[in-house]
Amino acid sequence: MANLHAPMYPAFFLTLLRTGCRLGEAIALQPGDLDFHGRFIQIRRNFTNGRLTTPKNGKSRRVDMSTRLADVLKQHLVDQELEALGKDRSKPEWLFCNDTGNMVDEDNVRKRVFYKLLEKAGLRRIRIHDLRHTFATRLLMNSESPAFVKEQMGHSSIQVTVDLYCHWIPGSNRQAVNRLDETVDIQKLGGQSATIRNQIPIGQREEERFPLQALGNYGAGDLDRTGDLRFTNG
Repeated sequence: MANLHAPMYPAFFLTLLRTGCRLGEAIALQPGDLDFHGRFIQIRRNFTNGRLTTPKNGKSRRVDMSTRLADVLKQHLVDQELEALGKDRSKPEWLFCNDTGNMVDEDNVRKRVFYKLLEKAGLRRIRIHDLRHTFATRLLMNSESPAFVKEQMGHSSIQVTVDLYCHWIPGSNRQAVNRLDETVDIQKLGGQSATIRNQIPIGQREEERFPLQALGNYGAGDLDRTGDLRFTNG
């Protein structure tokens, strides 16, 4: 039975939540993969099906460390070194290790630790991979660019990112159409649209046809509407 209170687990699960790395990528991290000066983690390996491989798309990547994650991982390394000294053994090869200093088992982490922690916290059971999705969706909901999320997640293309997460960008379409309601400053338009120009009779000045005071009461879309009621339902 895995120890739910092992000191590595707070740092381990925070790493999953703050980097979006896959479970196998977190298990395969080594202390040398951390760059506290540049505040990033180099994802070089993945542990899956009992063996070490490259990350899923075959390429290593850098993921940024938040300030909080950097602080937690620094303390984790100190605690890990002290534990190794107390047990009179060398520092472990892996950033996150079991009681014997070896790589943790992915099934133990998933089934005997993560699920038990959810149960003790009174939370519904989710997949550990959902922590990766949480990372991506929170970034997008905070208006970060899909290109940044793609690089952090290690997706093979931005299309993968968009296909998976575009529905988590809040109100993007609504904001686009809302911008049509913004008032128009006719003096800033320079060259007006053909619709506006065509509505000004020859010989009549613009300010007589569209007084600036009246224009301020309309959204941009209203300037393009025809007064012919036959077209109002289009």
